[in-house]
Amino acid sequence: MDITWVLVFTFGFYIYGSIPYAYIAVKNATGGSVIAEGSGNVGVANAFRVGGLAAGFITVLGEISKALLPLSISFLFFEYDMLANVLFTGAALLGTNFSIFLRRKSGLGTTCVMYSLLVLSPISLLGFFGVMGLVFVISKKSGYASGLAGYVSLPVFLYIFNHSFELVFWGVFVAVLFALAFSAERDEYPHGFDYRKRAREVPEGKDQGDAR
Repeated sequence: MDITWVLVFTFGFYIYGSIPYAYIAVKNATGGSVIAEGSGNVGVANAFRVGGLAAGFITVLGEISKALLPLSISFLFFEYDMLANVLFTGAALLGTNFSIFLRRKSGLGTTCVMYSLLVLSPISLLGFFGVMGLVFVISKKSGYASGLAGYVSLPVFLYIFNHSFELVFWGVFVAVLFALAFSAERDEYPHGFDYRKRAREVPEGKDQGDAR
């Protein structure tokens, strides 16, 4: 495996991961900013909430590509080497969380993580969902608590089901990124999923911020 090309693609996927699909899709759909409305997250849930179905689906496809494109390149040019898989998807996730194109908020990369896991370790993905779902119920619907629990458990599942040092490292990296980027204020659940409807119902002349 040519390490020079691996590094070139790793940097390229960081740039690609930095593309804020939610920001672009919402801007084109409504003229508004996904950062300024709803939860403020530049991701799938807030794109649906602020931009509507079209913006949401465009964001979904864009975020999925941040997982599948790196893995496809690894398969086509690097014999699906696990180190290449980890570096490429990790770089795309880093770009999603800390985009060079946005100086304020970026995405959390959950869609990228899920589709990466769907290919790399489907059974670990089931464990990830299971922990998140259980903690979500126990914590009385706290997306923040369930997200942290799911990501902290991820390296454990990857070790149990894959015994791959590279994948365990990837799981730790993903968990650290999530912990750095996420906060209780960025929890999607309290914002609901009907933001655009509620915004349209605000009486004329009243600040929409008051309605939130």
